[in-house]
Amino acid sequence: MQGARAAAKEFFSAGNDPIYTILKAQTDAYSAGQLAAATDLGFDALDEIAVARGGTRQKGAGTEGNALVLSIVACMDVGTVPDDFNVASSIDRGLFEVRGGAGDDFTAALAYVAGPDSKEPPPTMWGVEASNTWAATFAGSSSRYLVYGSPRAVSDFTSEQAAVDPNEVVYTGFDISTLPATPGLAFSAPLRPGICAEEIGDGVVNRLLHGDENPVVLALSPLTFCTDPSIARSESGVTGMVRRVASYFAPAAVHAYFRGGVGGLASALSPFGPVQVNIGNGSLVYTVQPTPVGAQSPSAVKVRTPFPVSVRVTTSGGTPIEGANVVVTVFGNNGQPVTIAGGEGSLTGTDGIAEFSLVLTKTGGYRLSAVADLGGSTSQPITSELFTAEK
Repeated sequence: MQGARAAAKEFFSAGNDPIYTILKAQTDAYSAGQLAAATDLGFDALDEIAVARGGTRQKGAGTEGNALVLSIVACMDVGTVPDDFNVASSIDRGLFEVRGGAGDDFTAALAYVAGPDSKEPPPTMWGVEASNTWAATFAGSSSRYLVYGSPRAVSDFTSEQAAVDPNEVVYTGFDISTLPATPGLAFSAPLRPGICAEEIGDGVVNRLLHGDENPVVLALSPLTFCTDPSIARSESGVTGMVRRVASYFAPAAVHAYFRGGVGGLASALSPFGPVQVNIGNGSLVYTVQPTPVGAQSPSAVKVRTPFPVSVRVTTSGGTPIEGANVVVTVFGNNGQPVTIAGGEGSLTGTDGIAEFSLVLTKTGGYRLSAVADLGGSTSQPITSELFTAEK
């Protein structure tokens, strides 16, 4: 208790702040062996930090806030705390919110640059929102959790081209994590991280890249917080949206505001960043086709019998693209036109693969042609190996 109280004195300005009542109740519950109660009170204490952040209740900065958070978490059942757990930058210039409980806020968790009596949105708003619900489970039971995040340069975790605004300023990337951490913490529905960046322009589509070790370009999922004019309200009463629009016309190299934003759905959290995707320069490869590459002779399929075909879509850098619409058509053979069923369109998954079950109506020799569409831009077509259709 003394450690938590001492840490609280460094972060909170008033000696009678409500945080002290919560800290005492948490310590009493923990000392009595009531770990569940101590954990819930711990989330109450973390929520007080979130609420106080950027207001007159805050005295210290992220370093002091991090020390207090560590003292609170020490008396909570949140599984293994990551060795690198540190929320100082989240408190100073990122997002720090408690979600998942019946009484917890259900709005988007947004990034702010915050300090004592100072809270401003970043140049371009970013954060995470619930696609349906914030609910989650931990160790088989419903759980509250801390969601925290801090900015991170896109170039730190991917070689893909970072998205830029009309002033050619690179949009930021960000790390978002939770405590308890995923995958131990399982969301009832995917969360939607993202940034209020431009969606598309001049054949280049901006999308959200997720991950560093196994990255994927996520399918577009528009952000509601980018269309809400009440978000990012500064202490002066000027909305972040107005501030960003005004700064777009200023000479300084800052970001503009765009409605809709660039978001994606994720069931696990890690680095995210807006990147430029030119599907015209992307790569399409048949991962399954009737005749394997390098075969000595064409393989045969049966007419009016389904046969599988799969196409993988990646960026020019090899990152899988989710949400690209792939269409497969057939050509070859002479005489009566041939029809193909099942190739009208299939969306790629997180592995970048679109799967088809195709049916031909006429015997003969054929090739397939596949093309991908992403945000209204199309790829170069790819042609399969020659195969035959037999009765």
